[in-house]
Amino acid sequence: MKIFSVTIFAFLLFTFYFTSFGQDASRSSATWHVQKYDLDVTLPQDEKSRSVAVKAVLTIKNVSGKSASTLTLRISTAADVTSVKINDTAADFTKSEEKINSSLSLQRIVTRPPSIAPDALVKVAVEYKINVKENSALSSVSPVSAQFLPLSYWYPTPNSWFFTQGADTAPASVAVNGVSNNFISSGERKMSGNTQTYDQKLNGQPFFVSGKWDVLPFNDPGAQAEAFLPTGSGEIEKKNAIEIHKLASAAKTFVTEILGKPASFPQMRYIAVRRGAGFSSGGTMLIDEAVFRRSKVDSLTAMNVAEAVAKIWLGGATSVNGEGYGVISEGLARYIATQFIESNYGKDVADVERHRQRNSYAAVSKRDSPMSKAL
Repeated sequence: MKIFSVTIFAFLLFTFYFTSFGQDASRSSATWHVQKYDLDVTLPQDEKSRSVAVKAVLTIKNVSGKSASTLTLRISTAADVTSVKINDTAADFTKSEEKINSSLSLQRIVTRPPSIAPDALVKVAVEYKINVKENSALSSVSPVSAQFLPLSYWYPTPNSWFFTQGADTAPASVAVNGVSNNFISSGERKMSGNTQTYDQKLNGQPFFVSGKWDVLPFNDPGAQAEAFLPTGSGEIEKKNAIEIHKLASAAKTFVTEILGKPASFPQMRYIAVRRGAGFSSGGTMLIDEAVFRRSKVDSLTAMNVAEAVAKIWLGGATSVNGEGYGVISEGLARYIATQFIESNYGKDVADVERHRQRNSYAAVSKRDSPMSKAL
């Protein structure tokens, strides 16, 4: 294990070395970094409405090393922004389109606050409505459920998901008002009247899901967790949920031996979904509901669980950004997860997983750009 740890350290060292000294000086650097997201969401109160009202308060730091007097936020083109306040003062703003590719655009919200000194913090409050025309894995609204994942661009942020140094990640508080079903995000859950709030202290990108599930709690010492199973679940679903929880606990032990004991570990949540399976953040994982109905947990699910646990360290407890950031947040997390699969199931199973990864990459390898630009 010590040799493995040294290998990881060498990998990190050389990754950062070549990232630092192989950059193109002409490439843009960040001016702003988000320090905290506070999102207050109101879901539709009638069956016909598909509009979600949001008030987003961002605590942002000027990291450019010089004074800044322009602040640009990116958000979905489906967002109708009605007001922007900077440090509690109403600010004028303009809207424009930012073309990402032939099929995708983001909306830019540009304000010009008084000059902000280097390293100074500014609080920006944005009120808007997200109009969901069609349900998808990234954003959906119905009378019984809702789901908003980061790649639906449902919240404003300065550095977009296509920025070469990585999108903004930060601790987040997400509150939903008037929800009658389960509302789930990551972090500590709080209830105040008819408002549910999740307060996540790890770095991440805000998200939430709501709906109806059968809740199965796990009360292991030091490993609090919940599984949100399809309604009407029986013994097979519960058995698989228990197996998934055991996998996550074993992955936690494995990653701890490599990266050290975390200062704190979030409550794990395993959520059965019809769309968006594979997403994870801060210990909360979206898992295809069909997985819970199978005779046993498959290796791909085990891989996703292990990778989600590794990301609690890589990107969660420790922020990962800068050019080539994906080599660490995605590549290293997957490498550690594959090592866990080999440790837990044997080399043959891990080799099958590596073969699947190579086949997946082969489909895009010829049009893939350098890692420092693509990840």
